[in-house]
Amino acid sequence: MIASLTGLVPLLVVIYFKVSNWNNPVFSPFDPTTWATEIDYTLVYYLAFFAFIQNLAREILKDIQDMKGDELIYVRSLPMAIGVQKSFLAVKLLLLLFPAVALFSGAYFLQELMNKSLKEVILILCPYLVIIGLNLLVIYLIKKTDGQKLALYHNLIKISMLLGVLSTFYFAYLEL
Repeated sequence: MIASLTGLVPLLVVIYFKVSNWNNPVFSPFDPTTWATEIDYTLVYYLAFFAFIQNLAREILKDIQDMKGDELIYVRSLPMAIGVQKSFLAVKLLLLLFPAVALFSGAYFLQELMNKSLKEVILILCPYLVIIGLNLLVIYLIKKTDGQKLALYHNLIKISMLLGVLSTFYFAYLEL
């Protein structure tokens, strides 16, 4: 539930702008009051999707960490229902979605990226690469340490989520 609500927050921005544009008069090239910019919400949709995915992975990790307390108050969380190892597998799969979708969308926008200089491509890809690196690091650490450092995993995912939010300001600064 929390992951769903977190993923919906960026979509509220899209809803706000779309609803506010319904009241605008019909575009006329002769009337400057009707001139408006068509907004591409792709980045916001990506942000919403990844906010949901990363928060869901973090919530599963929190549930693994809180299993003893959940048993005391008779809460049936995902790790209690399917087991700790399967829960870690779910976290790994969720965190692998970011690189998979980034590769797919990179291939989709390849033509647009080809029109940019190498410096611009590096500036565009930099936040993605850092976030992908953090997600892969969490996956590696879960595998290497058998899930013994849950607080570290939480913090790495939180940093990844923070970088995702900050990337919107970064892209606004780059004027993409």
